[in-house]
Amino acid sequence: MVYIGISRYTEENIKGLLIHAPDGVVMGDLLCDKKMFPYGGAELTDLIERFISMGISVIYQTPMYATDRRFADVLQRVAYLRERNLIDTVIVQDIGLASQISRECKGTNIVWGRMGYARTPVINRGTIDFYMKHGVNAFECKNMEQAMFAEKVGASAYLVYGYPKYLTINRECYYRFERNVFDADCGLGCLRHERMLLRANQGIETSIDGYVLSWQYVYDESVRTAAGFDCILYADSLPDALQRLHEVISCEAQRKED
Repeated sequence: MVYIGISRYTEENIKGLLIHAPDGVVMGDLLCDKKMFPYGGAELTDLIERFISMGISVIYQTPMYATDRRFADVLQRVAYLRERNLIDTVIVQDIGLASQISRECKGTNIVWGRMGYARTPVINRGTIDFYMKHGVNAFECKNMEQAMFAEKVGASAYLVYGYPKYLTINRECYYRFERNVFDADCGLGCLRHERMLLRANQGIETSIDGYVLSWQYVYDESVRTAAGFDCILYADSLPDALQRLHEVISCEAQRKED
């Protein structure tokens, strides 16, 4: 199966996804749902129902920072979506949240997300065992080596086509800080991908995309041509996502011919 995750779910993008009908979509922003959804995520349940009605499954991605003030709300959302049979898979980046979901939402497929590795770039068998003891049963993997290792230890693997590359991530919005905005009316300046900082030592402009400095997706050809694993394709825009989807489908068709 191939899932698509895009940065912004506007009505135009949703209609485009419904027309091209991928196997599934990933919904839920890593840091700020105001950035992903026009109504800040209030419309999430309605959107999931629309996709499901067209035979497109949905993976819900939980926030990267499950802080105390957000923890209960995120957990309740997962429980509600599971109770309504709208999702069966969630992507998590926080081990405490993964553990709680496994206890309160029995049977949920819990995927340890690509940003869960942000503070632990070196992964070993002990780390994987620890995650799995706390309810994780699948992993987002950046290459075939990681995917095969996950499978070897009894977990499922989702190959990521479009792995993130960035300078740093903050819990507070860079855009609001740089613009001296001290209330919730941020104006969604992050969506304009403005170049606002100049790195002194290299002279390279850096984008401030909300909570992230210089976010971009890197596409590994070995992932595109890999076989035997589900794939999650991430892209900033719908046109880019559809182009990458065509690449993945073309590789799959070529493998069948060979």
